[in-house]
Amino acid sequence: MLPVARLPLPAATLDVAWRPLREDDLVSVAALEAKIHAAPWTIGNFRDALAAGYAARIGERGARIVAYGVLMLSPKLPAFTSTFGWLGRLPGDIYIKRDNLSVYFPLVTGLVISVILSLVFYLFSSFLKR
Repeated sequence: MLPVARLPLPAATLDVAWRPLREDDLVSVAALEAKIHAAPWTIGNFRDALAAGYAARIGERGARIVAYGVLMLSPKLPAFTSTFGWLGRLPGDIYIKRDNLSVYFPLVTGLVISVILSLVFYLFSSFLKR
């Protein structure tokens, strides 16, 4: 068996504690967001994310927030799914649903959309060349 090289973690990452984002963290998280993004979220955006039940976590070093993340999953849009009801229900699309977990991999739907878009762009570019 070949030895596996392992890179040591920087010492600074070892003392970060992760926990769920709370209402009293919003001012600090919004300030951090404003420092690192050109179009930052407001405190209201983070409050809405918490109210919607999005998965939000922060990383703390000591009493200071040094990292944060919000995971938003796209809801199914009724107007879109009623028009294109076949999307996501093709043979080969994988959907796993358990008690507390739903996982969806639209493999064939992604391939079909890719082929359609490739054809549209090919026809559009050949039209422009004339």
